[in-house]
Formats: sequence, structure tokens, C-alpha cells
Amino acid sequence: MKLLVAVDGSECSARAVAYAINRIRQSAAPDQCELHLLNVQTPLTGRAGTFVSGQDIKEYHREEGLKELAPAQALAAAASVNCRIHIDVGSPADVINRYARDLQMDEIVMGTRGHGNLADIVMGSTSEDVLRATSLPVVLIR
Repeated sequence: MKLLVAVDGSECSARAVAYAINRIRQSAAPDQCELHLLNVQTPLTGRAGTFVSGQDIKEYHREEGLKELAPAQALAAAASVNCRIHIDVGSPADVINRYARDLQMDEIVMGTRGHGNLADIVMGSTSEDVLRATSLPVVLIR
């Protein structure tokens, strides 16, 4: 079983990580399971590239991604579940679906609400966009 968990540092995403860890620990062969934690950074807009080097922007995204992934990595380590981390920049739904496809995931796990602009009432727009674009099972955690 290969699970991709979208991690944005929100409480919903922490619950999604905990859910995935439990699925792996309860599986018949937990050592053969793969847990992939993906953080998607929003591209900088405007004229940031005019004043900051591309390398500095890349490093900024990496540092921010690592900060958001750290609690999820700690949960996995505490449960003795190995995980791989990924950080990318772009449209969250597009990046999540690309990683799920390219890494041949069996399932996507994500929170229903994250750190988007305006708290979503029922389900976040990223969750909706992922559901529309993938043929994989998607588990949404509230």
C-alpha cells in the first residue's frame, strides 16, 4: 500500500497523517507500505523574482515546506513508520495529483480544510479539485 498525504500544517492535515499512519500500522504488512508526505508551496507572486534570486526563492520554499512537514514527520517517527517527504511549488491540487500519478500511489489522504484564503465551510477547494482530477481513491479527513 502506497499512501500520499497532503500536508499543509493545518489541524486537518495532522489528522490525515495520523489516519494514514494508523492504516499502515494496521495493515497485514506494514513494512511493505510506503508513506509519502507532500507539502505544496504557493508560488510567490508579483515581482518577487526581481528583487530576490531564484535560488533564494527555492530555499525559502524548501524551508517553509520543511517547517510544515516537521510535525507530520514527528508523528510518523513516534509511530515507527518510515516516510518520504516531498516539497514542491505550484497549484496544490495539480501537484498532489501529479505526485500521486508519478509515484504510483494507491490512495491520496488529505484534510478537508487547510490553510487556504477564507476558511471553507464544507470542503476545501483543493480537496474538491483533487477529487475531480484523480481516478485514485481519496480519503478526506475532517
